[in-house]
Amino acid sequence: VGAALAPVWHSFPTEPPSCAETVAMSLEAQLRMRHNVDQMHSAFRDLSAWSSDIEARDNALRGIAPQADDAASAEAAEAAAAEAESREIEEAKAELARLALEDERRSKAGGDAAALASAAAAAAVTAPAKAAAATRVGSGATNFDKWQSYDAEGAVEALERRESERECLRQRVVSLENKRAREEAMRRRGESEARADAMRARGNAAFGSARYEDAVSDYTEALEANPRSAALYANRSLALLKLRAFDEAEEDATAALDLEPSCVKARLRRAAARTELGKVDEAIEDLEAALEVEPRNKTAREALGSCRARRASREAARRSKRRVALSGAEGE
Repeated sequence: VGAALAPVWHSFPTEPPSCAETVAMSLEAQLRMRHNVDQMHSAFRDLSAWSSDIEARDNALRGIAPQADDAASAEAAEAAAAEAESREIEEAKAELARLALEDERRSKAGGDAAALASAAAAAAVTAPAKAAAATRVGSGATNFDKWQSYDAEGAVEALERRESERECLRQRVVSLENKRAREEAMRRRGESEARADAMRARGNAAFGSARYEDAVSDYTEALEANPRSAALYANRSLALLKLRAFDEAEEDATAALDLEPSCVKARLRRAAARTELGKVDEAIEDLEAALEVEPRNKTAREALGSCRARRASREAARRSKRRVALSGAEGE
């Protein structure tokens, strides 16, 4: 408490503070003490979270499944930490609002004082010249004495200190809000990934049972939760091949390769779709690219041989048609 109050008492002016200044200083001291207590609680929460994380990893390495009570405790701790952060943000915002209101009141008080001084000067103009001169001499001496006793450096230091405290509060609010936003984004991403994994597993089960339409539906739902998964696009491409939806299968395989150009499964599935669509040359390009990544891939080698044989047969048929057309023209 003494450490928290020390900066406040050192900032007191030489004259006794007014009631408003006393209240402001008291609130400032309370805010500092509360901030110190919150920092201490935050440190304890971080230590507890670190300890829980180490224990969870140790259990995972030992093959010990997490207990339901442990999961509930972790969720409760996360909720308590989020509530504490929200409370700290609101308190900092409230303190910023209080400082702004206090500055507004001081500015208004200064304006009223200036107005009174102007009125007094105007009234002095109407007084006799001699009395006015005496008043000016007297007021000048009084003002000089006040100027000598005015602690300009102390006033500047107090102003800078207030501005520094206000800036610290602003930075604290921004830091806490950014932290909360990041944690919320991570939480949502974790939930999306868990949902995508569950739907992917269900799609794999449906595919294994030859329920290809259900597999496509499950993979589609998984992609809604995780649209950046090349594996999901490749899986749905295979299911679409089974349904003979070759155009859609080619599109999904292309989407997978856009996300992961080295995905051999996507290359093979796009090659299969293109072969069925009569795009033999493009299918050969895909198969050659797959073999560059996996030179011993048996499926790619067999498919490449089949595509090359099909292209050779197609070219032989074209040459045969050309010869027949030429011989017919010569006969005429």
